[in-house]
Amino acid sequence: MHNALLSFLIVALAPTASGMAVQMREFVALSTSTGNKVAYGPVRKTDAEISREWAGLSDKQIQRKARIIVTIQAMLLISKRCPVRAGNAPPVEADLRLSLRPDGTLLKVAEGKGANATGSSAAEHKKCMVQSVRMASPYHNLHPKYYDKWKSLSIRLRAKG
Repeated sequence: MHNALLSFLIVALAPTASGMAVQMREFVALSTSTGNKVAYGPVRKTDAEISREWAGLSDKQIQRKARIIVTIQAMLLISKRCPVRAGNAPPVEADLRLSLRPDGTLLKVAEGKGANATGSSAAEHKKCMVQSVRMASPYHNLHPKYYDKWKSLSIRLRAKG
């Protein structure tokens, strides 16, 4: 705790070719008095850190790592922007196909099949989720050397009630 702020890292793990885990770090700071988020975002890594983490990954692992990075960065913004759903509300899912530029900026978002949103509240929440994916761009910590592997990604976002 530091001056009424509680800071922590969200860590997601992805396998590497050698079986070691790789961390995707996100910084979140919460006000201890209100519980509100006051800061969040991806921890920017150095080029050396990014190169070390992506080295030796298979094509499948590169895709998985890129999906994790994009999903976490998008969900951080969704949790800030989109209203909290009632506890008994059914989950809202959005299956999205993303096209990215080499610098991690979003080129295009398309909704895939299987996404659900029944009712006006759910439809509004899904719309907020898609807008947040657009606003979260550019996506950081994607290795440009492997752009051909992560330029098109499919992600599923789920907001539980």
